[in-house]
Amino acid sequence: MSFLATVEGWFTGVDLNAEQAKANTLDAELARVNEAAYQRGHIDDATYQQTRQHIDQQVADSQDYAGQVGTAFGEGIQEGADNIRRGIGGTINSIVGTALRIVPWQVWVIALVGALIYFWPLVRAFVSKATKRL
Repeated sequence: MSFLATVEGWFTGVDLNAEQAKANTLDAELARVNEAAYQRGHIDDATYQQTRQHIDQQVADSQDYAGQVGTAFGEGIQEGADNIRRGIGGTINSIVGTALRIVPWQVWVIALVGALIYFWPLVRAFVSKATKRL
């Protein structure tokens, strides 16, 4: 199969190549049993066709175990990262949002004007440099 399947086997403890071979063997055995039951008359045409379609679908779905495991791994990593982002972001938003909501907006305006007066020498120097560039 693939080198990736071998490496993933080291981490997961499951040999994906062996699992792929086992799935292929079981699918072939199921098809053989289904065919034998139909030949002996134990199942009717509709059941035989339905079982045959299920077997064909299973064979089509299970052709690339390593790819399916790789895709699921990527989805799991993305889901875990989203959970961490959502948890941290929600915590920060609740802390900052609560602080901003507790204090009335008039106090924020007064604090901003007070900070502007206190830091006026720095603000004036920054504004004068910015206007000289224009």
